[in-house]
Amino acid sequence: MPLELSEELKTLKEATSRFAAEHLAPHAQEWDRAEGYPDDLIPLLGEQGYLGILLPEDLGGSGGDYRAFAVILEELARHDGGVALSVEAHNGLCCQHLSIAGNDDQKRKYLPALAAGKKLGAWCLTEPASGTDAAAMKTRARRQGEEWILEGSKQFITNGD
Repeated sequence: MPLELSEELKTLKEATSRFAAEHLAPHAQEWDRAEGYPDDLIPLLGEQGYLGILLPEDLGGSGGDYRAFAVILEELARHDGGVALSVEAHNGLCCQHLSIAGNDDQKRKYLPALAAGKKLGAWCLTEPASGTDAAAMKTRARRQGEEWILEGSKQFITNGD
């Protein structure tokens, strides 16, 4: 596989760098001190296509591949590592799991809103006793009628509020 960026990826890299220099870099230190960024940044990231880069266009995504995803993350991280991590977790840990393992109804219900930045995907693995050892998780889900009941405790929820 060639390691050189295609013209399309070079254009994406430059556009992402300009976006990040304008919208992230001026606030990065302030957001780090505040341990978060403003909610109004999320729809802006969605408008740029950064929140659905790996999703197909028919589900509101950009239809990009992992090289495009890597280019975007690298440029966002160059200006604000926290925002880049949030975008990665949203795409890689939330949207991709739903895209791969969700049923058609779930995909149609959630993925367009996630890609548009109307919702932000979170990741809840870490538990007080088991850390990030998924095999040792204590949290359980059980069906009760038409609903699912979650029982357990999580901490360090990426993109959690």
